[in-house]
Amino acid sequence: MIDIKNSFTDIKSLIENLKMKEQVVGIVEYGGRTFADMEVGGDYDLTVILNKPISKNFTGVHFHVAGIPIDCMILSVEDFLTDNPRDPFFLVHLNCNILFDRNDITKKILEKINSKWKLPEELSDFEKHLFRFTFQHILDKLEH
Repeated sequence: MIDIKNSFTDIKSLIENLKMKEQVVGIVEYGGRTFADMEVGGDYDLTVILNKPISKNFTGVHFHVAGIPIDCMILSVEDFLTDNPRDPFFLVHLNCNILFDRNDITKKILEKINSKWKLPEELSDFEKHLFRFTFQHILDKLEH
């Protein structure tokens, strides 16, 4: 288990602490914010990649560092060794930035998924209905 106390002054200090953990083989960021961006607004998205899984039922955690909300996936190398992502949200790793890579493990697994995993070419019926419902719900709230 990784023992971390959330007393970090910024995201960089969190990342530096994670790099020292033996079981961490990679750290990547994705989304619209970089670890150096500490401005107010939005959240910060990163994935910590472990050498072995800690649980099949746990894929991440949400917390704050210096007032910035952090969405942190905690995955293992094993999560990237499939022909298709176990969870559609894992597709964010097709476009991510490596912050830490122990022994080129992260680079290799990202190369693998970029050749195997593919973004869907169109939305599924479920996604279309969900977006319609969500947008209609927002429009109804604004109107009433």
